[in-house]
Parts: sequence; C-alpha cells; structure tokens
Amino acid sequence: MIFKFNKVSIFIIFFFILFTNTNSFSSNLNFHSKENITNYIYGILSSKDSNSHKSLDSFKKIKNLQKIHPPFKKHFIFSLVENQKIDKASVFLKKNREQHNFFEGNIVLGSLFLIDNEFEEALKEFNLIKDEPQITNFERLIINTLIHYLHIFYNKELEVDDVNKNFLRNYKNFNKIHEAFINCYLDNEYTDSSFQLLINSQDINYDRYIYFYINYLLSKNKNNEVKKIINQNVDSYNSNILLDQINEWSDNNQFNKITNIFSCKNPKHLISEFFYLIANLYSAEESYIKSNFYLNLSIYFNPEFKFNKILLADNFFKMDDFYKSKKLYEEVEIKNSIFHWYSVKKISKIESLISNNDVALNLIAYNYKKIAKPSDKIVFDMANFYKDFNKYDEAISLYSYLLDNLNEEHELYKEVLYRRGGSYERLKMWDKSDNDLIKSLEIEYEDPYVLNYLAYSWLERDINKDKAMEMLMLAHELKPRDPYILDSIGWAYYLQKDYIKAEKFIRLSLEIMPEDPTVNDHYGDIMWKLEKFLEARYFWRNVTNSKEADIEIKNKIKKKLIFGVNNIS
Repeated sequence: MIFKFNKVSIFIIFFFILFTNTNSFSSNLNFHSKENITNYIYGILSSKDSNSHKSLDSFKKIKNLQKIHPPFKKHFIFSLVENQKIDKASVFLKKNREQHNFFEGNIVLGSLFLIDNEFEEALKEFNLIKDEPQITNFERLIINTLIHYLHIFYNKELEVDDVNKNFLRNYKNFNKIHEAFINCYLDNEYTDSSFQLLINSQDINYDRYIYFYINYLLSKNKNNEVKKIINQNVDSYNSNILLDQINEWSDNNQFNKITNIFSCKNPKHLISEFFYLIANLYSAEESYIKSNFYLNLSIYFNPEFKFNKILLADNFFKMDDFYKSKKLYEEVEIKNSIFHWYSVKKISKIESLISNNDVALNLIAYNYKKIAKPSDKIVFDMANFYKDFNKYDEAISLYSYLLDNLNEEHELYKEVLYRRGGSYERLKMWDKSDNDLIKSLEIEYEDPYVLNYLAYSWLERDINKDKAMEMLMLAHELKPRDPYILDSIGWAYYLQKDYIKAEKFIRLSLEIMPEDPTVNDHYGDIMWKLEKFLEARYFWRNVTNSKEADIEIKNKIKKKLIFGVNNIS
C-alpha cells in the first residue's frame, strides 16, 4: 500500500506542477476539482497497468479537462481505441479538432475520414503532423503511406511523381508489400508479378502474404493455381498457422472462407492490413502498447479478419496480462481448427503459469482427443507438450507413431528422432537415446542442437569425451551465441578440470540466461573450484529460489550449500 501511495503522490505533485505553470489554471479552477484530479490519476495508472476498461471509466468521469490538458487527450484516445470505441474516439476528436494535434489522434481521425471518402479532411489531418520534427522516421513512414493510399483511392491510378511514393521507396521491404496491395486494388497488369516478387523474396519471410496472393487469384477464379501455390508453400511442419488454415479450407473446398474475410478492392481492408503490419513491427520491437493501438484499429477497419486478434492475444501474453490473453484465445472458433489448436496450446501454456502443469496438460490432452484426424504437426505438438511436462512415456509413444508414418526424407523425421532421443535420455534409457540421436545426425550432421544434446549426454556419463568436445566445438561454430551450447562447452572444460576456460564459457551463457537453474548450478560449481566460496553459494541459492528448478536439482544444491562440491554423491 505504501508503494501505491507514493506512486499516486508523485502523479499528484506532477499534476499540480503541470497546471500551476499554465496560464489557464487560475481562471479554470473548476476543472481542477478533487474528483477530476483523482479520476485523471487513476486513469493514467490503469493505463500503465494495461487495464484499459478501468482507465476508460476513470477518464470518462473527467469534466472538460481536455480543454486545458493536452496529454489527457492522448491517454483518453488510447483507452478508447483499446476498448474498440473507435466511433467515440472520432466524436471526441472532432469536437476538439483544433486542439488534438498529436500523432495518434491525427492518425485515427485522418484514417476515419479516409475510409469515408472525405479525402480533403483526411489530408488536413495527415498534413498537420507530416512534417513535425519530433516524429520518428517510422512514424513518418506511417503517415506517408496513408497519404499515398489517399491519393490512390482518390485518383484510382498511380502517380509517377508522387512525393509520398518516392519517400516509401527508401524502405525496400516495406515498399514491396505496399506495391502489391496497391496494384491489387487498382487491378492492374503488375498485380501478379508484384505478389510473386513478394512471396519469392529471399530477404525476409513473407509467408503471410501468400494468403493475400491466393485471395487475389481466387477473385480471378484461378483455383487451380491456388492449389499449386498451396502445395508449394505449405508443409506439415514449418508453414505458419494462417497458411495451414488455408490449406485445410482448400482441402475441404471452402474457398469462400478465404475470400470472405478480405478484399484488396476494399479500402477499409487495405488500411486494416496496413495497420496490422505496423502493429506486427511494433510487437517485434516489444512496443506492445503501440502495437495494440494499431491492432485495434486494424480490427475495427476489418472485423471479419478475426484471426488478427491472435497477435493481440500474443501481445497480452508477452505483457504477462494472462487474463486478457486467455480471453482472446478463447474467442477462436473450433470450426477453424488450425487457429483453434494454436489457441488451445497458448491457453494451456497460460494455465501452466497461473494454475499448474496438471491443469495445463489435462486441457490440451482433452482437446487433442477431440480431434478426429490430427495432422502430423498436431501429433508432434502434443508429443512435445508431454515431453515438456515430463510425461516421457506418453511423448515417446507419439514420437514413435510419427516415425512409423513419416518418410525418412521428411523434414520432420530427424526432429522427431531428436525429441524421442531426448525423452529416452531423460528416462536413462541410454542405448535407445544414443541410437535416435546418432540417426538424427546421420540425416543432418551439422545440427548444432542435436550435436550439443548428444555430446552433453556423453560428458555426463563420462564416455566419448574427446568426440563429445569435437562435436561441441562444431556446434559452437554453427551457433556461437547459443547459451545451451556455451554451457555445455564450459561444463566439458570443467570435467577436464580447466576451470578458467570453464568459467569463461559458462559466464557467457549466464549473461544470456541469468535465470536458468542449470547454468547457475554449473557456475556455482566453478566458483567453488576456483575457491570463490561466497560467489559459489550465491549462484547455488539462485537455483534454490528458481521456479524452473525441479526437486532433484534443488536437493543436490542443498547438499552443496553445506558441503561444497567435494564428496557430494
């Protein structure tokens, strides 16, 4: 409670400093009532805590504060957008149009004018912020793209000397996406080639845009080409969930499900997808508040593309807001089985964090059993869940089923061998483990994770130590910054009694994974061998306090804290 009081007190002090420095303070005392101040502070605090409903409720109670306090408008608009009250945001911004000049406010109002074909009003909003010195280059990219869309929607043709288009050319990868959608909207001769250029690019993974190309081809009744593209780009292991879902719809001849949720001829849908792209880029930079802002705009402009909510759920998950995340995942309908299974996996992960592993495993196992004919990818997912929750026998059973049914040349085959080999290793069935891991390496020897796993297993058993070190150095060469490989090399040097080299590698691993119990345990052992006993106990205590450490390792650590690493059996 003391912490919360101090936090609120700071806001109150800031609030009064801010307003006592404004000319309007003395003549607008009614605006600074105790009620207004309290609601404003709680609105801000709720916004900071990602509680958009409470934030909005508090802001709505404030009387006329927008007239004298510009930051209020931004917080209020963010709260409205996050609560999908876009129309109310529009009304508010229009009423305060002369005063709302902040980037997100202009984006919201300008975009709403744009899709209502009020092009002159939209351009006014965009031009107000286009050349503002305080906006970032990325924000300038957003505004120039919207202005370019405005010109396209208004003129229905490309302009050769369009200044905004010239600006976009500086962003090569972004421009590829933009050009494909513009050509599709105009339905010109470049549409097919621009999509082909996009999806065949070697620079960046553009898998999502395969869907939009398929959508375009279906609008031209080129169903056979659609089948061909799906076969070329969708596999049972690596493709993303949107493509997997398209593949299922295609197999069931449900092409209407592909075309009903998006049309490149619809300006609202284009702006929606543009905002989704912006949201995705912000999410990749871990700017989740801004990502959610643009995601909610995207959902507003095209509510039929419900799968965009998955990114919103993912963002809340990364923000540790498990309630909102779970609620969004639960909205995914079971009839869209690929997205539904993805959501079930995520909800199970949430349950493992907020409840326990048994609840999580029961949930996903229950949903798995309801699937009449699970794909190889879903079977693989279920096996991995069993393995992650230490149900190794169940995991081995499903991995064995996959190995019996997959061709050895299938990309998933070596991965299943690796996972089954790891499960055997956890059960101390060494021969079976080694056989699987070696066979996986025979398919692809330069797999750093299989090399690392097998080598570490050998080191732990005190066998094949020279070969193990050779394999670890190759794995390190392939993945020089992988913390698990760094830890394994460090442990290999430890077993060779070269504690100086061991410390160097495991310290690097610890810098990347400071919470990992195994790495902390290893580093503590090295500190003890280097006669740094206080440091050793510090890192061992990290393990005893870790939520990730199992009972077995914690019991070993308790002995080390008393006896050190000598004479510990």
